[in-house]
Amino acid sequence: MRVANYEYSEQIGQGAFGMVFKGRNVNTGEVVVVKTEPYSVKFSTLKHESTILNLLYSKSCRNVPPTYWYGINETSQHRVFVMPYYDETLESLIQKSSCCNQTVFQNIMRSAILILKSVHDNYVVHRDIKPANWMIRRDELILIDFGLATFYVDSTEKHIERPAQTKTHIIGSPKYASWNIHCGEEYSRRDDLISMVYVGLRCLGTIDSTSQINSFDDNNVSANTELTHPRNQWFKSQKALDAVLMKAASWPELAKFAEMVYALSFQERPSYKELSELFCGKTI
Repeated sequence: MRVANYEYSEQIGQGAFGMVFKGRNVNTGEVVVVKTEPYSVKFSTLKHESTILNLLYSKSCRNVPPTYWYGINETSQHRVFVMPYYDETLESLIQKSSCCNQTVFQNIMRSAILILKSVHDNYVVHRDIKPANWMIRRDELILIDFGLATFYVDSTEKHIERPAQTKTHIIGSPKYASWNIHCGEEYSRRDDLISMVYVGLRCLGTIDSTSQINSFDDNNVSANTELTHPRNQWFKSQKALDAVLMKAASWPELAKFAEMVYALSFQERPSYKELSELFCGKTI
């Protein structure tokens, strides 16, 4: 299939409402990612993602993907979103971490915190921070998949209020969703950072250490997201601060980071500089 200057046919993924293809720019030969969803879908996550990314890019956020093209494929009646193709995810790097110098993970945590600062400074929270959504390009981190992202301020740029009623379902990937989200809270800036605690534990190898956790498929779009589901209750138990600190015992910087971000209140602005500087010292 083809839209504008891009052709695509090799499916490489499946989203909640559509498919993901590997394609190329027919003029330059550049390899790209092409996301599609049926035009009949009422709420377009692709249009939403394109809008968020265009906003962030216009505000000089450069560690997120640019939107190469967004529009309608009239032939297939699908919305189409085109972005750069990145060869490696943080998850794939972690899986071969025996080949990596441990300073790599220090640098990853520091870079990720500063990237989240640039996103949060433009009033956006990502809401699906996990290793599969961090890409690596020439030793640089790129944060992708903003389909679940939202604003944490209202139309007057005032921080949203903490809802009185707790939520019953998890938005994002249950394995990496913040402790607060498992408690039924609304997302705010602190929760993207708390998810980075679990990413850090994944780097350490102290997450995914049991068959019970391995049995849960992050990418299964039909997975039960109810807070009361037994798997999600188990995830919650593993994310209590005491349990996290025990898992992070061999990485003192990560343990301190966890203590600091768990202590943040709903509307509080994190001290990104202080948090990032935790990872400027010795290696793991």
